[in-house]
Amino acid sequence: PLKSLALALNAVKENLTQADMDLFKTACVAATDNLRELMDEEASSQSIAMMLNSLARSSCSSEAFASAFFQQVAEEMMRENRIAVRDSQALATILNSFASMSIWPRDLFRSLGEDARSIQPQGHSLQSIAMILNSYSRFLERNEELSAWDVKKCDLLFFDSMAESTLQLLKRLREPPRDAVRSIALIVNAFSKVGVVRKDLYLAVVEVLKRGNSAPSRKKALGHALVVRGALVYDSQAVANILNAFARANVKHPWLFEEFADILTQMQYSSFTSQHIATILNAYARTGVKSREVLEHMSVVLRYWKRFGKLTPSRFSPQSAALILNAYSREGVEDIALFASLAVVLQQHFESEMSNAGGGAEGAISSQTVSNIVNACANANFESVDLIRLLTNVVMRFQPQDTSLQHISCIANGMVRLGNKDSALLSHLGKLAMVQPSEASALPLALIANAFAKAELKDSTLFRWISQQAMLLPPPAFSSQTIAMLANAFAKNGERDHALFRRMCFLCMEIPDQDFDAQSIANIVNAFAKNTQAWTRYADAAPAAYTSLKTLFRRLARIVTGLSEQQFSAQGVALIVNAFAKLGMQDSCMFAHLSRVAQQMGQRNFEIPCSPQDVVNIVNAFAKAHVHDAELFGHMSLLLQAMSAHQFEASKIGILLNAYAQLRIRDLPLLRRLSKVAMDMSPSAFDAHAIANIFHALAVLNVEDSELLGHVATTLLRSRQTMMQAKDFNAQALSNIAWSIAVLKISDPTLNRWICSSCLSQISSMDGNALSQLHQYILAIEVEGLVPKKELPELDSLLQHRKRIEQAWHATQRALLSSSKLAGMQGTMTLTDKGAAATSDVLLPDAMSGLQRNVADTLRVVWKELQEQRVVDQSWTLEEETIERVTSYSLDISIAAASFAIEVDGPSHFARGSKIPLGRTLMKRRQLQAIGYKLFSMPYWEWHSGLSNEQKKSKLRTIIDKHVLGVEDKYKDTDNGNDMDIHVDSTRSYLGPSMKLDELAGGGRKEDGNVVVSEGALLPKPRRIGSHKSVLT
Repeated sequence: PLKSLALALNAVKENLTQADMDLFKTACVAATDNLRELMDEEASSQSIAMMLNSLARSSCSSEAFASAFFQQVAEEMMRENRIAVRDSQALATILNSFASMSIWPRDLFRSLGEDARSIQPQGHSLQSIAMILNSYSRFLERNEELSAWDVKKCDLLFFDSMAESTLQLLKRLREPPRDAVRSIALIVNAFSKVGVVRKDLYLAVVEVLKRGNSAPSRKKALGHALVVRGALVYDSQAVANILNAFARANVKHPWLFEEFADILTQMQYSSFTSQHIATILNAYARTGVKSREVLEHMSVVLRYWKRFGKLTPSRFSPQSAALILNAYSREGVEDIALFASLAVVLQQHFESEMSNAGGGAEGAISSQTVSNIVNACANANFESVDLIRLLTNVVMRFQPQDTSLQHISCIANGMVRLGNKDSALLSHLGKLAMVQPSEASALPLALIANAFAKAELKDSTLFRWISQQAMLLPPPAFSSQTIAMLANAFAKNGERDHALFRRMCFLCMEIPDQDFDAQSIANIVNAFAKNTQAWTRYADAAPAAYTSLKTLFRRLARIVTGLSEQQFSAQGVALIVNAFAKLGMQDSCMFAHLSRVAQQMGQRNFEIPCSPQDVVNIVNAFAKAHVHDAELFGHMSLLLQAMSAHQFEASKIGILLNAYAQLRIRDLPLLRRLSKVAMDMSPSAFDAHAIANIFHALAVLNVEDSELLGHVATTLLRSRQTMMQAKDFNAQALSNIAWSIAVLKISDPTLNRWICSSCLSQISSMDGNALSQLHQYILAIEVEGLVPKKELPELDSLLQHRKRIEQAWHATQRALLSSSKLAGMQGTMTLTDKGAAATSDVLLPDAMSGLQRNVADTLRVVWKELQEQRVVDQSWTLEEETIERVTSYSLDISIAAASFAIEVDGPSHFARGSKIPLGRTLMKRRQLQAIGYKLFSMPYWEWHSGLSNEQKKSKLRTIIDKHVLGVEDKYKDTDNGNDMDIHVDSTRSYLGPSMKLDELAGGGRKEDGNVVVSEGALLPKPRRIGSHKSVLT
C-alpha cells in the first residue's frame, strides 16, 4: 500500500543504503505499474501527498524510477474520474513535491488549482496557502506565463480566490504562529509575482505582523540567523521577500519599512546572502523609503565580507551586484570604495564567464544585468575604465533575442552618461533596437535618441525608425519628460522631422498642466525653438501648424508662471527665456516670474546654486528676448562682481558685454570688473567670437577702454604666436570689429590694415547688415580721416566692392525710414516689479512717430513764418525722412540747401536710464558734421508734453537762428564735442539711486564743464572730431 511505502521511505529518507534504495526502487516500480488499482482501492490524497513528499525529499529523488512515478501519478490524477483533493495541506504537499522535482505538468497544476478554489477559507492554514501559492507561481514562471498575455482565465480565478481566502484567514488570525513570517513571505511574494496588488490584503499582512510583534515572546529563538520580535521569528530571507513583495505592489507602509529596518540591523552579518542584500536594498530604493540605518548596515556587511576575503564572485552573482549598485545609486549614495569593490567582483565574473564561453558571455550575463550595472554607475558618477571595457565587450556579443528595447535604451543612455561614446557600440545597440518588438511606452525611444544626440552620432536610419515608432504610439505612451527628451534629441541632432514635431506639439496640448515640471518645459521649448527656421517657414506654408506652436508656447508660459520658484534651476530659466526669444514671443508675466526666480540665485544657503556660466546664460537669454529688468540685471551684476577671476573665461566676458550692450545697460562697475579680469588673461585666451563681442559691446555703449581693446587686439595682430587668422572670424564678426573701430575712432594703422584685408577675404559671405557696417567704417576713413588712405593700401581692393556695399546700406536706411524710426528698440520690454511692461524708458513705434511728426509739424509752421518774413530763401524747402546724398544716412528733418538737419532721438539712441548717447548715434553725428552738415539733435526729454506750442516754436526758432542763419544764441556745446543742446547726466546709473561721479569712476574732475575720468576709468573722455588716439602703444 502507498501509505505503508510512504511511511517507510519517510523514516529512512536521508540514510538510504544501496540495499534500501534497491528495495524502494522495486516497490516504486511495482506501484507505478499498478498505480490506478492502488489509487482506486485505498489511496487517499494524504497518502499520495505523503508518498510524493517522501520520494521528493529522499536521496533517491534524482533516480529515473522516482521521475517515472511522479509522471504516472500526474496522469492518474488528471483522468476524468480522478480523485478530487479536498484537503488543503495534502494539496499543498502534492504541488510542492512536483515543484521540488522540477516536474511541471500544466494540466495537473491547473486542476489542483481548481481544487484549491473549492476549499473554503476556514479549510486552509497559513502554511498550506503559502505552499500552494509558492508552487503555483513557480509553475507559471517556469512556463513563462507570468505576463498578462499568457495567463489563462483559470489562473486569474485561482489567484483571486486564494487572495480572498488569504484575506479572510489573516483577519481571523489573532495569535500568529511562530513561523508565520516565513509563510507570509511566501504568500506576498507569490502574489506580487503575478501582479496581485490588493491593498487590503497587504494591509491585513501588516496588521498580523503588528499583532505578532507586540505579543509576548513564547520562546527564545535558536540560531544566530534569527531575530525574535514578540511571538514571531524573522530571518533575512523572509524579510527580503516581504519587502520585495510590498515594493512590487507599490505599497509603501511606513510602519513595515521602519520595523523591518530595526529588525535588519539586529541580524548578524553572516545571516545575509548577496541576494538578500540586493533584494532588501532594491525594495527600499523602489518605494522611495529613506532608511539610513539599512544602507549603513548593509554597507558594513559588505565591508566585513571584503575584510575577511568573502567579497568574491562565488558569493555574488552579477545580478545581485547589479541590484546592490543600482539601489545605492538610486538613493544618491556615492560610495566610491563600495562601488570599486563590487566593480572588481563584476570584472572577475565577466572575465571568467567570457573565457568559459569561448569569448561570449551572452548566455550567462543578461541584458537586464548589464543595464542595471551601467545605470547604477552612471547615477553614482562612478567610472571604471576596466569595467566599462568589459561591459562593452559583453554588449557587443548580444544578439536580438538576448535583449529588449528597454534594456538597449538604458544601456545606451548609461554608457553615454559614463563618457563612453564609442560609435561601434552605439551603432550595434541601434541595430539591435530596430529589430525589437514595439513597447507600450515612448521612454525607450527617447532614451536611445538622447544617447545618440549626446554622443553627437548621426544615424538618420535610426532616427527615422524612432520617428515611425513614436508616430504609432497612443498619447498615453508619452509623458512631458519623454516628449522633452525626444524633441531635444531630434533638434540637437539636426533631424528636421516636421511631422514628428507637429505630433509632439499636439501631444503636449493633451498633457494635463500638473504633469509638467520646470525642467521638462525648459527642454520642450528649447527643442522646438531650435527648429525656429523650420517653424518660421511654416508660418506661410502651413499657418495652422505655426499657430499651434504659438498656442503651445502661450500655454506653457501660463504653466511656468504658476510653478513655484523652487522648482526651477538656473539652466531651466535660461533655456525657457532663450526659446521664447528665438521665436520672438514675449510674455511679460512669465518673464517677470522667471526674473524673480533668477534673483534668488546665489551662493548662500536657500539660494538657487549658480555658476558663472548660469549667470551668463540668463543674462544673454533676457538680452536676446529684449527684456530689461533693472532688479534682475542689478542682481546679476553684483553676482558677477563677487566672483573670482579664475571663474571667468574670455568667451563669457564677451557674451556678458554683448548682452548688456544689447539692452543699452551701461553698468560701469561691472564693466570695470570685467575689464580688469580680461586684462589679466593671456591674449591667446580670446577667440574670434570673444574679440568681436568685446569690440562691439564697447562701441555700442560708447565706452573707451584703450587698454582692454589693445590687449585683445594683440591677438589679432600676432597671428604667428596665437594662430589667429582671418579665417577664424565669420563675416559678421569682422564687420562688427570694423564698425567698432569706426565708432571708437581707433586709428592704429596696423589694426586697420588687418581689418581691411580680413573683411576683403570674407566680403562675398557678408549679408546686408554686415555690408552696412562696412560702409560706415569706410565713411570713417574717407570723411573723418580715421587713417590716411596712403597707410591703407588694402582699402583700394575693398572699394572695388563699393557698389554692393552701398546698395546694402541704402536698403538699410530705407528700411529705417519705413519702420517709424525705432532702430534697435523693436519689441524691447522693461519689466516693473509687478511684471507689467513699463514705458518710462520706452517709446513705442506710434509714440516715436508721433514725437517726430509733432517736431516736424511745428518746424513747418516756424519755417513758413520765416519765409513769409523773408528771413530765409523762398527756394529752401523743409523735407522729412530723406536720404543724405554723400553718406546716404537717413535724416528725420532736413533743409538740404542749408546743409541743416534735425534728428529726433528717442530712448534707443541713449544708454538706458541716462542721457549718454550710444556709439552708433555719436558716429552718425560725427560723420554728417564731417561733410559740413549743421546737425541738431532733439532728444525725447527736451520735447515733452509740458511745453506749450509757443515754447516749442521759440525753441525751434532759436535753433534755426543759430544753425541756419548763423545768429548766436544760448545753446552751448555740452555733449562730447558736438554742437548740440544735449545735457548729459553722466552720474546717473541704472543701478539704484544716483551716485557721485568720483564714487563711480574712482575720482573724476571737471574741466570746462566736461567730465574727465581718472586714468583707467571707463567713461569716455571728451574728444573732438579728428583727434585719433591709437589703441596700441
